[in-house]
Amino acid sequence: MSSLSFRTACGSAILLTSLGVLVGGGCSDDPEPAVLETSVELLDAFSFDTGLVPSSGPVQLSIALSGSATATVRLPTVVSDADGDPALYPAGPGTLEVSGGFGMDGRLKVDVSGIDKYDGDIPGLADISLPISGNGSIDAYALDGAATVTAAIAPGELPAIPLPGGIPGKLQLSVADGSAIDVALTGSCAGVRDSTAEYRGAIVRGGELLIDAKVVIEIPVVGDKDFEVGTLTIPLPEETLDVEATKDGVEPSDPPEGASAAGPSCKHDDPVTTSTSSGGEGGAGGAGGSTTATGTTSVTTGTGGGTSFEAEVRINGVEMTVTSVDLWPEDLFIRFHGPGAGEEGDLSIDLLVTGTGCATNKLWFRPSASWSEYVDQYITQDGPDCGLSMTSIPTQPGETAEGSFGGSLDSLQANTLPETVNVFATWKVTGINGP
Repeated sequence: MSSLSFRTACGSAILLTSLGVLVGGGCSDDPEPAVLETSVELLDAFSFDTGLVPSSGPVQLSIALSGSATATVRLPTVVSDADGDPALYPAGPGTLEVSGGFGMDGRLKVDVSGIDKYDGDIPGLADISLPISGNGSIDAYALDGAATVTAAIAPGELPAIPLPGGIPGKLQLSVADGSAIDVALTGSCAGVRDSTAEYRGAIVRGGELLIDAKVVIEIPVVGDKDFEVGTLTIPLPEETLDVEATKDGVEPSDPPEGASAAGPSCKHDDPVTTSTSSGGEGGAGGAGGSTTATGTTSVTTGTGGGTSFEAEVRINGVEMTVTSVDLWPEDLFIRFHGPGAGEEGDLSIDLLVTGTGCATNKLWFRPSASWSEYVDQYITQDGPDCGLSMTSIPTQPGETAEGSFGGSLDSLQANTLPETVNVFATWKVTGINGP
């Protein structure tokens, strides 16, 4: 029997004989794709209180929500130097998964004839949870277009909650259509550094919750009476969050058929998530502030005019550069510049009472192009659910003003400015400028 043997490129032996082909050994399979994986907390420190709704009446209700949700990014990846320098190749679509939920507390105020008055907590609300979930695919590391997920809360009636304080009746809540967390992932870079595969990007989170509420009270003689509270809107102001995933010791292999190398590679000249820049001038007689930024969200800190402060402002989702803050006994002014605000716009905030809503406190946005003209300003909408929350107000020097706002403002003269503008702001200011 004659024979001829040779080796393939991968080293396996093939023996040709007059009786056929015998293969000795075999090529080892390429390594399994590595998976770049990371998780991002979407609702870190989130809380929202609707305030009493309606603003007056025999039955009023407030709902306070807090939550926790995670976005998990998984990217199957191959490292290959087939085209020269080592690069990342997507080994199929990745996944973006969102999971978590919200919990509730609340307050009920009842002043109905024939029923004992009540103003206090609603213990049964703590037993209600609002789970959220959603998933989607990620193509080409989301470098050429965003990967999006809408993680919805299932609409429908929630279990009825017995009314507290011995009041006969129930609280009926329903989740309305459209209640969801919206997540969009956009990649910024993907590459190989030494033997480490790395990926960076950003997640933009937004959304809202819509809860219909009704209180049913069993009134003697009269019978059941419905008190419609209406729809409670809980906004999730848009926020941008950094995403970073790495995998050490990834073995190179052949690129997947038809796949293209990802790019650009990630640079290492600057810190991955944090940068520091000047925050501009402080108040009169004070030092300038400094801005510590994570992703596209920043908090400016500084001193000036007898005050120290931390402040953040975004107009229509765009981050502003805060330059100075003035705190007076009943007013707070945050000055800044940026797209939509001009060279020096400001927020003017009433410091009259603590709590939520705009029945007493108001907030104004004054773009610099016309901020001295009263008619060309934006102002909060009246009501308990305007988005304004005042944690503390100062009554004497050394005390702190702290609060936040997330919502839309109306133009006082809609024919000269866009009718509404979206504003997100937080502040913590200590020290009063004057009496």
